[in-house]
Amino acid sequence: RIYEGTNEINRIHAVGMLLKKALKGEIDLLGVARKIQRTLPQPPQPNPAEDSSSFAQEKEVLSNLKKIFIAVAGNAVQQYQTDLEKQQHLVLNMAEILIEIFMVESALLRVEKQAGKKEETRIPMAMVQLKLYQAVEKVAQNAKEAILSFASGEQQRVLLEGLRHWTTYRTYPNSAALKDAIADRVITEGGYCFD
Repeated sequence: RIYEGTNEINRIHAVGMLLKKALKGEIDLLGVARKIQRTLPQPPQPNPAEDSSSFAQEKEVLSNLKKIFIAVAGNAVQQYQTDLEKQQHLVLNMAEILIEIFMVESALLRVEKQAGKKEETRIPMAMVQLKLYQAVEKVAQNAKEAILSFASGEQQRVLLEGLRHWTTYRTYPNSAALKDAIADRVITEGGYCFD
C-alpha cells in the first residue's frame, strides 16, 4: 500500500517525530515501556462506591491506552531501531492509536472544564464515554496487529497479555443507551450544536 493521503502522511509524521526523539535519547521510550511491562497489575475490579462525576474510570481507561501506545512503540523501536520508519503498516498502527488517544483526551478535558463551570455535562459525557468505548476497540485492534507484526514467543505473550489487561473496563458502558441519549438530544435540539 502507498500511504499518500494528507491525513495518513500527518499521522505517520507524528509517530515518526516521536520515534526519532526516542532513538536520539531525548525521551526514554524504551525505559518507560519496560517499566510498564514489568508492572502489569491485576485486572481492574468494580468499585460501586465510585462517584461517576469524577471521571475516574474514563481517566483510568485513557491512561491504559497511553500504556498500550508506549509498550507497542517502545518494543517496536527496540526491534527495528532506525529501520522502523520502513515498517509503514506498523507505523500506521501506532499512528491510529495515537490519534484515538488524542481525540478522547481532548474530549474528556473539555467535559471536565464544563463540569468545573457547573455546566450540564450529561450528554457531553455520554459522547466521551461512547467515543472512549469505540477508541478502546480501535486501539486494541491496531495494537494487536502491531504486536503480531514484530513480536514472537515470550515477548508476544507478555504484550498481548498487557493489551488484554489494558483494554478491560471495570464497568463496561451501555453503548446502546449512550447512543440513544445522544440521538435524543440531537433530535430535541434540531441538530448537532448543543453544549
